[in-house]
Amino acid sequence: MARGKIFLDITEAASIIKGLIKKELEILNIAFLDFSVNEDCLNFLDSYGEICVKCNSCGRFDEKTKYEDRLKVYERQLKDNNDFDDWFEGLEEIQRANVKANAEYMMGLIAETKEKIASQA
Repeated sequence: MARGKIFLDITEAASIIKGLIKKELEILNIAFLDFSVNEDCLNFLDSYGEICVKCNSCGRFDEKTKYEDRLKVYERQLKDNNDFDDWFEGLEEIQRANVKANAEYMMGLIAETKEKIASQA
């Protein structure tokens, strides 16, 4: 298109419109598939009890690997818990007690899950 040109001929207009439509179709072709969590969701820290994060801890996607997948989730969550370092002045004692209690609870879940994996072998 020449500089300063006010009107487009039909070929130029069609080319511009075709390009815009192509870009819009590319954007629309991106698929977002979300699932709500199952009733037996075990990963509320990541899913917030709303959107399935496809961790397979419940076996929704592969029943054969659910315990291995669950173990990975629990171990990662234990690491995140133990790495917590955002202490709030005046509440640090309570926070430390919560971190300790969470760690003990998660270690129990990890031990339970390892037992289930061992019993499958």
